[in-house]
Amino acid sequence: MSPEQARAEELDFRTDLFSFGAVLYEMAAGRPPFSGKSSAVIFEAILNKNPPSLQRPDLPEKFVEIVDKALEKERDMRYQSAAEMRADLKRLRRQTASQPSVAVPRSGATEAHRWLQLRWLALLGVLVSGIVALGFWFLAPLPAPKVLNYTPLTHDRGRKYPPLVTDGSRLYFMTPNKTGLAIAEVSTSGGKRPPLTRTSMTFNWMTCHQVARSC
Repeated sequence: MSPEQARAEELDFRTDLFSFGAVLYEMAAGRPPFSGKSSAVIFEAILNKNPPSLQRPDLPEKFVEIVDKALEKERDMRYQSAAEMRADLKRLRRQTASQPSVAVPRSGATEAHRWLQLRWLALLGVLVSGIVALGFWFLAPLPAPKVLNYTPLTHDRGRKYPPLVTDGSRLYFMTPNKTGLAIAEVSTSGGKRPPLTRTSMTFNWMTCHQVARSC
C-alpha cells in the first residue's frame, strides 16, 4: 500500500508502481519493506519511515536505486510511468549481461558468484516481463458490465413501458389499460401498485420529470 493510499487520497498509476517496488524489495530482501505487529504500525512506517537498505555485495547498485526510486513516498519523486521503470530495468539487465568475465581458478566462492549473476539475470528478465504486462493491463479495455442479479418490484405480470422515472422512493412508468396507457407507480422497495388519482398523477408525474431533468 502506497502512502497516498494509506491517507485515502486520490490514486493514480504511480500508486501501482510503488506497490511493484515493494514486490521487488521483498523478492530481493526476503521480507516486506514495511512491517509491524499491527496495521497502525505498518501504516506509520509506510508514511514516515524508509525501509532498511538493500545495499549488499551480491545486489547491483543500480537495482537498489531502482527499488528506492519506486518506493519514494512523494509521487512526484517516484517513477512517473511504467515505461520509465522498464527502461531502467532493461538497461540494468544489459549492463549485467555485458560485464566481462575474468578467468580465475574454480572455487566455491567463484561458483557462488556465478550463480548469483545467473539468478539476477533471470530475475531481471522476469521483472521486465512484469513491467510489460503491467503496461498492457493498464491499456486493456474494461470488460462490459454484466447483470448478476435483479429484484422484481411488481408481481402482476403486466407489461411496463417507458419513460421510467423516479423521485427516489417511487418508480413511475406506463402500463396498458382498457383505454390505452396509464401512469402507474410502485415503491422502489417493491409491492403492489396503488391506484393514482388524476390530481396525484399530475403532481407526481411533474415531480418525477423535474427530478429526471435535474439528474
